[in-house]
Amino acid sequence: MYNENVETEYKLARNELPKDIWPTYSAFANTVGGVIVLGIGEVDNGVFEIRGVENPIKIIDDFWNTITSKDKVNINILSDKNIHIEQLEGKTVIIIEIPEAEYKVKPVMVRDKKKWTAYKRLGSGDREATSEQLKYMYANQQVDLDSILLDGFDMEDLNFGDVIKYREEVIGKEQDSRYEKMSNYEFLKEIGVFKRKRPSKEYSLTVGGLLFFGKYQSIIDYHPGFQLDYFRKVSAFDTDWVDRISSGDMSYPEINIYSFYNVVYERITSRIEEAFLLDSKSKRMPYRNDLSKTIRESLVNTLMHAYYGADAPLKITEYPDYIEFYNPGDMRISPSEFIIGGTSKLRNSTLSVLFRKVGIAEKAGSGGPRIYDVVSKYHLRSPDILPTDHDTLIRLWKTDLISSLSELDEKQKAIVHFVVLEGSISKKQAIDRLELTEYAFLTAINELITLDVLTKDGQGRNTKYHLKKNTEASVFSSKQMLRILEDKLRNKRQR
Repeated sequence: MYNENVETEYKLARNELPKDIWPTYSAFANTVGGVIVLGIGEVDNGVFEIRGVENPIKIIDDFWNTITSKDKVNINILSDKNIHIEQLEGKTVIIIEIPEAEYKVKPVMVRDKKKWTAYKRLGSGDREATSEQLKYMYANQQVDLDSILLDGFDMEDLNFGDVIKYREEVIGKEQDSRYEKMSNYEFLKEIGVFKRKRPSKEYSLTVGGLLFFGKYQSIIDYHPGFQLDYFRKVSAFDTDWVDRISSGDMSYPEINIYSFYNVVYERITSRIEEAFLLDSKSKRMPYRNDLSKTIRESLVNTLMHAYYGADAPLKITEYPDYIEFYNPGDMRISPSEFIIGGTSKLRNSTLSVLFRKVGIAEKAGSGGPRIYDVVSKYHLRSPDILPTDHDTLIRLWKTDLISSLSELDEKQKAIVHFVVLEGSISKKQAIDRLELTEYAFLTAINELITLDVLTKDGQGRNTKYHLKKNTEASVFSSKQMLRILEDKLRNKRQR
């Protein structure tokens, strides 16, 4: 019944606070958070038993005295709401809920004698953080990693072909004649690629400028692990690829973020076929254009928010029915905040400005809503957002929900199609409008529930069946309902 895992830890604490609680506190805070339960102990290998605690108030006081003294831990991220006294099987236990620490305060460290150590949670154990994990946590404390000014780098480290192409794009978009009269160096200072090294009057190349326009060798001189990869595969089970773009390869010897974006975006969108889809007014819908926009938003989001000091590559993998966008570096915001929009915690502000300057990206915090608007418009499968404390993966589906459920029979597909269009289905609607028998409907609906496609709501005649959505899709659905309500209230006020 009781098992430890990456987010759960049990400790005996009969009469006193266990001394080994602090590495677990550090590990949970530095990973994805977790719960420590005091009063449960391991009586055999993998077998846990509730023993209870005898003086919970004293143990909790000892906990607060230690965590707030800064002699044992470097920072306290808890408050009273994180600790509870509960009864389990008639015995008293203490539950300590530890959230993941904000990136600005990581690493959370504990002191043993004179040594300060940070821990990470791996499986059901606390492990001392590696040098690479420590490096990431310290680097991730900064708001603008790519605004750092570089010594020893200059114009010779940039790819002039990319600078000229980008400059032409800016002139074409902004219609600003000032840019035409500037030298390349003055132009790069104007857009923030070179910034003044105050208090002197000298200008230095920014990390973001190097990443965006740099020659490959110059980039890896600063970030040795820098790697951008794009793969197209026939299926997720294939190890071989049918198309590849990779920084440093003979075909792309000088690829940087700007050139990688351009070639990958063109490669993916050139294969999107136009679909003959009509809206409610029988007007043809711009499917190819809209899907291209979601790909652009996902690609730019990946490139702007990556941590380029990691050893892991940034990787875009395209399959026939979906595209995976992977980048080293956590999201810094929750999936819900990404979907709702308006919240942005940039890791690379220089890259963000450079993308926005040519209209590739719009205002910060707006990418998620635009992606989900297109997903909703064409009834695509909801994107999968899979963040961890050190990397991010977003899976963007190119297929609609019904097409992706190839294992369904015709009756099941008819029901799902009805639910997609109407929002729900009842037995009466299935019989009257889909012309299904009661037996056929119940057989199909039970299978759809078993497959986690639909969920049941209500009882008796009021029973309805809805699509079973992931957390992100539910958040977006709630956002849509709020938007509809706001529009209705606005229209009512204007009458």
